[in-house]
Amino acid sequence: MIDDADLIARLREIQGQAGLFASAAADRIEALVRERDDLIHDLERIKNSETHFLNRAERLEEALLWCSGSADFNEGGIAHKGWLKLCAPLLKGADHD
Repeated sequence: MIDDADLIARLREIQGQAGLFASAAADRIEALVRERDDLIHDLERIKNSETHFLNRAERLEEALLWCSGSADFNEGGIAHKGWLKLCAPLLKGADHD
């Protein structure tokens, strides 16, 4: 039979181990929360960059459409060859490298 002193010592040992386990779990949770926050920050940065580039692309498309009305870019104009090579494919969504 286990005497009271041994039982109390064993309970304190178990309590200490439980405390260590809880502390390790809390540390892991903190690390996961920091990792999640970093990912959220990265996603927000990517979203902002994407929005910036989409806005810029829309403005460039509008500028190209505006230019397309100029006689210089139309057939016989001094910039027509450049229009056909560079601008028109961009408006059509062509991929020219």
